[in-house]
Amino acid sequence: MSLQAIAGPYQKHKPWVFTPATGDSIKLGRSKSKKMVKEGVSLSRDGSVSTQHGKLEVRGGVILYTDTQSSNGSILNGTEIEHHSPATLNSGDELILGDTAFEITIEKL
Repeated sequence: MSLQAIAGPYQKHKPWVFTPATGDSIKLGRSKSKKMVKEGVSLSRDGSVSTQHGKLEVRGGVILYTDTQSSNGSILNGTEIEHHSPATLNSGDELILGDTAFEITIEKL
């Protein structure tokens, strides 16, 4: 799967590409920790993103996004996601965290 920033401070950033397996968790947030930078998506230049904004995980052959109690929320295809309620992601979806909008691309799992 990949996350391509289409708006906001990361618009010109190369896509983040992951090959998640069942049970994997990929964190997204403003943290600059080495682990976040290496294994997650560090959005340290977006002040509207919480330190630990959300996470991606694979369950039952689908990729889910969960907002982990972020301050400014997360929006999937124009609809705000409830905190701690996993939302299924599909290829072509738009996910907004803070001022950064991503287009989701998912290859077959």
